[in-house]
Amino acid sequence: MTTRYRRLGTNNEPAMGRGRQDFLLDVEAVGQAVITRLGFWRGEWWEDENLGLPMWQSLLGVVGTKKESIDRILQDEILQTTGVQNISTLVSVFNTSNRTYQFYCEVNTIYGTTSITNV
Repeated sequence: MTTRYRRLGTNNEPAMGRGRQDFLLDVEAVGQAVITRLGFWRGEWWEDENLGLPMWQSLLGVVGTKKESIDRILQDEILQTTGVQNISTLVSVFNTSNRTYQFYCEVNTIYGTTSITNV
């Protein structure tokens, strides 16, 4: 079984007009699916309003948001992506003074391992 996913071009818009070159396969496709999924805020996509990170519901403006809570939400979203088996590595930094969050993770897929960095 092969997984195919449309490549994102400039400004994260779907690439079009180059035939097969506009698509990613297998491990790259699953990696792109994770990146795309993490780019959605919950309620943003009309076809599935439960998809995406709960930015307004659980993260932004919530006093006392902890790094562990953000890590858990991020991991849950990644693990719900089709083709993902598990997360082998997750390293994150949450700066409380300016409320920035940075992460790096390695994801094991049914095709191999891919890495994801700050989407």
